[in-house]
Amino acid sequence: MKTETLAVHDVYQYMNERRIIMSFLGDFTHKVVTSLLSSVKRIIDTSDLDFQMKKRFYAVVVECLDNISRHNFALEGEQLPAKHSATIFTISEHDDHFTIQTGNYIHNKDVPSLSERLDKVNSLDRESLKALYREKMMESPEGGGGLGIIDMSIRTGCKISFDFKPINGDISFFVLQTILSK
Repeated sequence: MKTETLAVHDVYQYMNERRIIMSFLGDFTHKVVTSLLSSVKRIIDTSDLDFQMKKRFYAVVVECLDNISRHNFALEGEQLPAKHSATIFTISEHDDHFTIQTGNYIHNKDVPSLSERLDKVNSLDRESLKALYREKMMESPEGGGGLGIIDMSIRTGCKISFDFKPINGDISFFVLQTILSK
């Protein structure tokens, strides 16, 4: 029992040092996403952020959660191994910015195209991002097609950090981080 309480304390210290104000680890279901968005709304409502900043913050969180939903590893017609179904979502608050991080398992076959899209978005300035957004909207009127990543970059004004950690021949762990200045 003592080892487990020490582990909880280690997690507490880790989160406190990194100023994590919200964290979730588990399966992303519709109910979970709804609950997370309600919690984010409460964080926003109790903050002293101006209205525009609250809107941007919420929109970026929605895009991050949607990104997990779109790119999360799934075996069609099979039960997903428990160790590869959990996702992580964190928000940390610092004096001048928020950091939003997500992590989830994805198919290795999706890594090249996702990496290419993120690299392209990160290479563009704000005006070029807006032009790319309009172009993608014309190509895909229903939305999607990478619009969320472009939207995140426009709203935050920051490059999106990302990494892929290979797990095995089929899957990698995808980490995405974005920073939103206050």
